[in-house]
Amino acid sequence: MDGAARLTHAARPTGRCELVVFNGHVHTTELYEVDGVKYLLLGGGGVEQDPILPGRTAIKVPEAYPADHDWKGQPPKEEYNYLLVDVQPGRKTTFTLNRFRPWSAEPFATVEVFT
Repeated sequence: MDGAARLTHAARPTGRCELVVFNGHVHTTELYEVDGVKYLLLGGGGVEQDPILPGRTAIKVPEAYPADHDWKGQPPKEEYNYLLVDVQPGRKTTFTLNRFRPWSAEPFATVEVFT
């Protein structure tokens, strides 16, 4: 087992903690959960969401790629957002995405993710 595999194995959730990975990205918000690890790619803080390169309407991923919890298979559109993380001893951590989608019939939304 190489060093990265040992670290990943040692860091797996044990019931006493949650493993969460936060990452910035080029104007896209994507939320995944793989093997109990939550991955939050957050890039909706000030510019239109960009599915990798301007002009593209979808993010191409391998067939076995995990489902995105935010766009749910739909092409990303203009969205601005921020995430609130509430961590309290003895309680499940909550992740609340507050977003503004100017194109939507209901542009402002607060969404609990990973519920």
